[in-house]
Amino acid sequence: MTFDERLNRVRLMHETMLSMNDENAYMAWIWVMPDEPSEYDFADFADETEFAELEDTFDRIFNRYIDGGLYMPSDEVIPFLKECGYNTDEIDIFPKH
Repeated sequence: MTFDERLNRVRLMHETMLSMNDENAYMAWIWVMPDEPSEYDFADFADETEFAELEDTFDRIFNRYIDGGLYMPSDEVIPFLKECGYNTDEIDIFPKH
């Protein structure tokens, strides 16, 4: 995976955490990713050595809190989750359309 691909995934992981319908998910996430991260923060986590750990942390938090569903995810979040292997048909998304 290239740096740009990892950078995009880091941004999408963060965007997904912003969409989690459980405040505890975001609180757990910001122990690793700074609250309101800058482009520099995203780039730092896109480094090969940092990326794998961030991805593991994302998976752990996502799986722990996804029962609450997602609230107003962006158009990029659902395709990202599908690409990561998550069955998005089983995720509640609010508000319902």
